[in-house]
Amino acid sequence: MTSVSDLTSRVVELESALKAARAEQRTKVLEILKTDPDALTKRDLSYAYSYGQTILKSFHADANNWPFHDLVYFCRDDPRWMVPKRAWPVGFTINMSATNEEGKKFGEEQDALEKAWDKVRWE
Repeated sequence: MTSVSDLTSRVVELESALKAARAEQRTKVLEILKTDPDALTKRDLSYAYSYGQTILKSFHADANNWPFHDLVYFCRDDPRWMVPKRAWPVGFTINMSATNEEGKKFGEEQDALEKAWDKVRWE
């Protein structure tokens, strides 16, 4: 019989493998987007764009990025300068950190994916 800890470790392994595969797919889509955007399918763009959105949501959900009881947001990896507050209907707050180079690159890539996704979304 399999123990709970064995199952838990297997789930963690599978989640990390899935995350790596999705990140690799997003990288491939971004490379193709730069050279031949017409070669991408709607599905490719959808997966790459939604994975980027998932990353942004994980930044927002991380309690370490909210140092002062959900009032101040501080995340160098998040390219957004304005983010929704954790108590969603309340409004927005400002990302108080200066975005690092990785965050800027991620933001530019996500903007390019969003523009490409918006072009094909309603076709």
